Amino acid sequence: MAISAPESIVKLVKKFKDNEHIYTSSDFDEENTKIEFINPFFEALGWDVHNKKEKAPQYKEVVFEDTVKINGKVKAPDYSFRLGGQKIFFVEAKKPSVKLDKDKHPAFQARRYAWNAKLPLSILTDFEEFAVYETNSKPHKKQNASVDRIKYYKYTDYVEKWEEIYNVFSKEAVEKGKFDKYVSGHECTKKGTSTVDKEFLKEIEDWRLKLARNIALRNKKLTIDELNCAVQLIINRILFLRIAEDRGIEKYGQLKNLLKHAKHQKDKYSVYKEFVKLCEHSDAKYNSGLFHFTEEKDMGLEVDQLTPNLSIDDGVFKEIFNNLYYPDCPYEFSILPTETLGNVYEQFLGKIIRLTESHQAKVEDKPEVKKAGGVFYTPQYIVEYIVENTVGRLLKGKTPNQVSKLRFLDLACGSGSFLLGAYQYLINWHLDYYSNLKKPPKDVIFTPRDGIPRLTIQEKKRILLNNIYGVDIDSQAVEVTKLSLLLKVLEDQNKDEIELQQKLFQERVLPDLDENIKCGNTLVNSEMLQDASYSMEDKFELNPFNWQKEFSEIFKNGGFDAVIGNPPYVKENTNKEAFNAVKNLECYKGKMDLWYLFGAKALDIVKKGGLVSFIATNNWITNSGASKFRNKINDEAKFVLYRDFGNYKVFDRASIQTMIYVMKKDSSFDKYTFDYSKLLESNLDKEKVVDFLNSGENINFNSFKAVFNRVINKDNYFKFIEEEKANLLYKIQFNGNEHFNSKEISQGIISPQDDLNNKNAEKLNFRYLVGTGIFVISTEEKENLNLNDEEYSLIKPYFTTNELFRFYSDSNNKYWIIYTKSDINNKINKYPNIKKHLDKFKSVITSDNKPYGLHRARKEEIFTKEKIIVTRKCQIPTFSYADFNAYVSQTFMVINSDRFDLKYLTGILNSKLIQFWLKFNGKMQGNNYQLDKEPLLNIPLCIDEAMLNEVINLVESILKLNEGLQLCNSKNEKRIYEDDLELKEVELNKLVYEIYGLNRKEIEIIESNI
Repeated sequence: MAISAPESIVKLVKKFKDNEHIYTSSDFDEENTKIEFINPFFEALGWDVHNKKEKAPQYKEVVFEDTVKINGKVKAPDYSFRLGGQKIFFVEAKKPSVKLDKDKHPAFQARRYAWNAKLPLSILTDFEEFAVYETNSKPHKKQNASVDRIKYYKYTDYVEKWEEIYNVFSKEAVEKGKFDKYVSGHECTKKGTSTVDKEFLKEIEDWRLKLARNIALRNKKLTIDELNCAVQLIINRILFLRIAEDRGIEKYGQLKNLLKHAKHQKDKYSVYKEFVKLCEHSDAKYNSGLFHFTEEKDMGLEVDQLTPNLSIDDGVFKEIFNNLYYPDCPYEFSILPTETLGNVYEQFLGKIIRLTESHQAKVEDKPEVKKAGGVFYTPQYIVEYIVENTVGRLLKGKTPNQVSKLRFLDLACGSGSFLLGAYQYLINWHLDYYSNLKKPPKDVIFTPRDGIPRLTIQEKKRILLNNIYGVDIDSQAVEVTKLSLLLKVLEDQNKDEIELQQKLFQERVLPDLDENIKCGNTLVNSEMLQDASYSMEDKFELNPFNWQKEFSEIFKNGGFDAVIGNPPYVKENTNKEAFNAVKNLECYKGKMDLWYLFGAKALDIVKKGGLVSFIATNNWITNSGASKFRNKINDEAKFVLYRDFGNYKVFDRASIQTMIYVMKKDSSFDKYTFDYSKLLESNLDKEKVVDFLNSGENINFNSFKAVFNRVINKDNYFKFIEEEKANLLYKIQFNGNEHFNSKEISQGIISPQDDLNNKNAEKLNFRYLVGTGIFVISTEEKENLNLNDEEYSLIKPYFTTNELFRFYSDSNNKYWIIYTKSDINNKINKYPNIKKHLDKFKSVITSDNKPYGLHRARKEEIFTKEKIIVTRKCQIPTFSYADFNAYVSQTFMVINSDRFDLKYLTGILNSKLIQFWLKFNGKMQGNNYQLDKEPLLNIPLCIDEAMLNEVINLVESILKLNEGLQLCNSKNEKRIYEDDLELKEVELNKLVYEIYGLNRKEIEIIESNI
């Protein structure tokens, strides 16, 4: 149904047209433009501009920003359009005499505000013109007004194009998702765009490098630790003071003014020394550890005796300070969210300053970051979901007095994103609570000029000190977390409120967070390091942390009420150093991920009835390395919810598959509620993922324990499934009268563990990164080696997924493997051409049998006997029958057995019934089946002698059809073969259902779930 312009818009357009000469004169100001034209324009789009519905101030749909003027410049956008308190887009208003189509300044201003707030679009209008800008690109003051402008209307277009405007910017369009669809459908993610966090990260990384180089040059006696500490402190102070300026708390331009004074002073003037004086003045006002230069009796803070005595050249600060102010600076710190700064700092903390032998500073990735492939910060919507389901659950039905006794912890807090999320949630909760009281307590709420009530700074300090706690092994991360939380305290405050608080309470503005946010190793305590093998240097590096001592009052009351976060994911085989001190921990098990130990620690330090919620890798519920962790959960906790993201990549640039759990420390199993939805698509956008998180029916179990124990035993997998499916799995297991034994299942050949970080690797022109080129070679490469007859005896046919399919294996291999065993190094001279080939790659081979032996060759009979080859990771279980020599890599498992007919088993294993079994009682990584030794050993095999030949005949037919399919030359022939194959598989599945004794309803469950 077409949407026509309402009468109010028709009249507005006519009114402007009839008096255009008046409205476009310089005498008609911006305020009158808003009142007469812009306000009614957006009212026609369904927005409650004047809050006629009398919504609580914090939920008003349109907020007229508190426009603080500094040096004559407006420091906030004119309108913020919101739903449920969330900003959707900004509108920057001008008077009609301004030419919006050509004037660079208003366009820069409108783009700058939205870019800083991480909003996708911004509107610039004087009613005469209406310009829409995408705001994912860094704005620059010299750019033309047309840059990033995606829509432009004249007032004469409004009536004719009203439907087009309405379908994007009306309140209805936003509520129905049309605005989001417009944003995602537009080129808002086009090449060359750079979000504010990415740009600001570049900015402060540049500061770090300049400061580090100059400080190292001018202060030769500094240690590496002192240099890192000094640079971090200076950056934190610059940021804090500059943000305070834009928020109207500090005098605007005070940092830049330090440069002006330098021009007029004598040579003895130092910008840095004047900056130190500014920081010392801030000590008296703020303190909190960020500025602490004087010893005080009641404060345990360490006095900063390092930074005041440094020597730093003026030129460094000239570059930093000049780029922090309008119009050269694209950043608007009054709008830039504290959460964005946290994300920036999380990336920033992934690097560290090093000193060369000549005392020159270098910045490089931390070793653990290099091994992990980078830093991956947690998206805000994940933080909000975890906070809602932990902090939110615990706050329900409580009073502020009861809430003040709750303690929330992140035990690996990093830059503090989860603590910021929890703190913001608490601020919002208290604000809602007090706003709904007829007479709120004194000194907890104030209402500034924008009409939106806010908590007083005193109340925000009280909440922060009572409720928020964090620990991290990285001292710089601890300081950044404190900075982020302190900036959150100052958010939405003004200078008058702060000065009033100082007068009333005779205390500094900011709290001391030393007792809340602490530095130490979450997993290692001093007791664990009493072994003589640990030197003092080891202890300094490991940084042991004693929980009972550091948080004694909390543990006197039973522990923390909730532990949340994103623990470090570190596999033991990639970072053995990280595991050296934790091998005696209760849940340690070889070949595990370090985060399992964080999960166990969380259960140790949360009080009975408390909640634990992490986002982490999703394979832990079936991974053998997590079995002790699962046992601990079995004994001590129960799930509140479990969300598996399947193949959806929550973290940019990271291929890991993740899940979220919420657990309650409670050993009872009376009743359970599970939410085990799984994302089945891999191309979802963030909005759909958020919808997924906030929707979906929970699966209710009246007697979960019985189902639980049927499917899960000690040291086995966790599987969260409905009782109907569990009963079917139990039946399949009961009727499966045989299993493989451990000797019948082998992993394929493990090639050398090529050193991917080796500096020489890039110089070598070969394909070792994809597993070929060293020991695995093509037919052409094999011929070029000029091998003699004895050397040919080491060359074996090698097979990949290009030749191995469900049921069928194509014997025409394209690759070969140099099959060298552990004893090859003693007799390599017998194979001169192979030696010459392998010698080229000595620098990157890290095999246990280097330089000439495969890492794990395996017994040769595995590959020469009749076998079933299993693809270990696949979207559908793939079991390939092969009765010829076929050597495969660790990507495959190999089944050899003299006890069973392997053609019969090929049919059983490729059936839908076994696929169902593996999906719900095997190992899954997202939507992929993981067919390792464990799940293969657990498959219940039903050997029915009466139907043995019937299954074998069907499998032989399928193998023959597959062989014919590979030789097809026409689409028509291919279609006929595929149709026949489909019918044979249907027939095979019917046989397997019959063999396992399933009824119609049970068959329907399988058919509808795979």
